[in-house]
Amino acid sequence: MTSYGRGAANTSKTYPAFSKLPLDPSHPPYSAWGLYGMEDELGTLNQLTLERTVAAAKEIKTGLRIGLNWGLEQMDYTGEFRETMKHEIFEIGKNMNVGEDDRIIFNTQTTKAGIVGRGVLLGFVSYAELNGIKYDPLDYCAIPLKAAKQIAAQSNFEFQAGFTRAFENASPELKKTTIAKSPFQYPGMESTFEVLEWLWNTRIAAVAGDCPGFEAWPPSEHVMHQILLAGFGMLIGEMFVLDELAAECERQKRWTFFFTSEPLNVKGGVASPPNALAML
Repeated sequence: MTSYGRGAANTSKTYPAFSKLPLDPSHPPYSAWGLYGMEDELGTLNQLTLERTVAAAKEIKTGLRIGLNWGLEQMDYTGEFRETMKHEIFEIGKNMNVGEDDRIIFNTQTTKAGIVGRGVLLGFVSYAELNGIKYDPLDYCAIPLKAAKQIAAQSNFEFQAGFTRAFENASPELKKTTIAKSPFQYPGMESTFEVLEWLWNTRIAAVAGDCPGFEAWPPSEHVMHQILLAGFGMLIGEMFVLDELAAECERQKRWTFFFTSEPLNVKGGVASPPNALAML
């Protein structure tokens, strides 16, 4: 396994533009295989060098810590595409009278080393409200790249809840209706080559949001999921809880923070709860 944070990220002289992908014509379209060596397992996380981690620590101004994990039990309606969490309390050793333990079974969606770096929050919900854009966190909405860039350039608006909190507070009937939509629909980034190019050329290490996926579903043009994960080697975080972080960013009038995530250490695993923490 490639040692996390040990190798320096490619310099601007060798980092290829999106238009140069794939690096090898025999590889799938828009793939960056081989950029950090053919044995690399970190992909865009190679951008998080030791030096950048040290620089990211300067984002900690107050020491405030905000957890970004959504409760595993909150997705209590999943339709047919995933199972709900099962939590069981059981006795340790039959008739041994030594106490109880618990067992949790859940559907994950893993590196040995955690993800540590600077996080940047782009809040679309309040942006939509301020700009008269109709937005339902439990329905389809493709966020234009133009809007993401505008949000990144401004900070004078109030953040509000997205999918995770809206789903958590929804009635059982609304949850069932939301999950039962065919195809399943939820907000996210528009799935365009312009978005892919922006993510790649700005050298973002990973992306995350508070919806079931990073891109709006159904896709507006094509599926970005496979290109981000398998092509770029870019991790995707889903179902994060961001409302408390958004409120604190608004209070402090800054939208960058120190971010950590420690995935489950499971050999061969393909996903994990984020175990994510923001520090401001």
